Amino acid sequence: MAFRTFFDSGVGCGSFVAGIVTAVMMMAGGPAVSDSTDLETIRKKIEMEGMHWTASETSMSALSEQERRARVMSPALSIPDDGTLPPVYHGWQTIDVHPNAPVVDVLAERFSWADVTGDDWTTSVKDQGQCGSCAVFAAIAVTEARANVSAGDPDLDLNLAEQNLLSCTTGSSCETGTWDTNLFVSTLRDDGIPDEWCHPYTESTGNCADACANAGDRKFYIVDGGWVPSAGWLTVASDEDIKTGLISGPVYANMMVPDDFVYYSSGVYEGSIAIMSWHTVAIVGWDNHSSDSAPASWIVKNSWGTGWGMNGFFEIKRGDATGIGAQATVLEVDSSVIENIMCEIEAPDLAQADDGSGDVVQDDLSLELCSGDGPMSFQVEPVGGLVSWLAITPTAGQVSSGNVTTMSLSYSESDFSGTGTQYQDLVVVGEDGHARMVSIGFEVSAGDADSDADGDTDSDTDTDADGDHDSGLDNAAGDDGCGCVNTGSSQRVTGLLFSIAQLFWSLPR
Repeated sequence: MAFRTFFDSGVGCGSFVAGIVTAVMMMAGGPAVSDSTDLETIRKKIEMEGMHWTASETSMSALSEQERRARVMSPALSIPDDGTLPPVYHGWQTIDVHPNAPVVDVLAERFSWADVTGDDWTTSVKDQGQCGSCAVFAAIAVTEARANVSAGDPDLDLNLAEQNLLSCTTGSSCETGTWDTNLFVSTLRDDGIPDEWCHPYTESTGNCADACANAGDRKFYIVDGGWVPSAGWLTVASDEDIKTGLISGPVYANMMVPDDFVYYSSGVYEGSIAIMSWHTVAIVGWDNHSSDSAPASWIVKNSWGTGWGMNGFFEIKRGDATGIGAQATVLEVDSSVIENIMCEIEAPDLAQADDGSGDVVQDDLSLELCSGDGPMSFQVEPVGGLVSWLAITPTAGQVSSGNVTTMSLSYSESDFSGTGTQYQDLVVVGEDGHARMVSIGFEVSAGDADSDADGDTDSDTDTDADGDHDSGLDNAAGDDGCGCVNTGSSQRVTGLLFSIAQLFWSLPR
């Protein structure tokens, strides 16, 4: 297919160079004029051309044109003038897959790492925000999912720091978008990436030095990676190579983003010539669609949050004009370096106390190994520093296989400012980039000011049948039959009106 060789060089979020745009337009039979991105116009086009996708308002379509382009657009990068290419990863077909991981049949009608008999072997969909960092998010998405496959555990779910890969790789930034495949592979392989909480994402280029002080002890490394044999700077990899790459986990790939792509909500997307920019994604599977009229597709994970597409995923026609599959790259990940894997940490129930009570509430936080022989060293890292109302003992230690290590939590009402509910996020750091996060909550309520026998703060006790000090009983209207409104009813009506007013002023106008 002609489009397979007309791509800009090695960019995940860059725009066309002028010469390539001209070539594509000539092959299309003339100048490509951008179609209107009005939703109704797009829907009519889909219907008229018999396409198999649905256009709707999404979190991306709600953005301004400038905000949309900030997520994909960057200056075009050129092919290295020395003619060098990132090496084909010759070990791509022999990557070990854990015996507990699914066996992938490349002849299957449909396969997706996001749903293998109910198990999701990918990690959560993330949102790159207003930064051209799609290649970073795709690389991390592929690494995290392949770590699950390598471990034979769909719930390992490393949460690695996109910010670290963005900030610590030479030549990468929000403005330029990305770099060639060699650079991000070498960063993941040689420098490693710590967990998200060590270097939180900021939607900016940032600085490598902004990572946590113990980042070196919290890094995860890939073994190696590179292109599948049929891929190239300007060449879309063959379907066969991409499917073979998918045997060991998701595959990193580039594509072009048409203007109407921001409206995608379901179905099999088919691109147009009205290109907005370049983008990088993670291919997680395929569907041959033999039983329906939709075209054969790739199933893909994006980095635009769950408010776009099918909860952040999409299907796209294989061999589509967007050129999805350019620079298709596999990464080899060996999760056996994580000898001990922590189970998900279950947050304790919300602790509660009354304001002014001086209460100290005690609870426990349990840490357990789901796999590995132990012992595993751990350290508790409060996100943003430890709040004054919470004490944790111990904050470091070891946990052995089959044993549950318990940390004591003490919540002090005296050190809680005011009333309400506050949370403290804790990261329990294990080994080799493995960490778990848990939120600890404490609620302090206004104390009971009642002190007299009948619990209503006055000096007498209620003696009448309905307990409101008057001589009459409340009628159905609750007004004592005297034509005046009961004080309690008045307060409730006032509160209701106030709530309605708040709702009105919160509505968009």
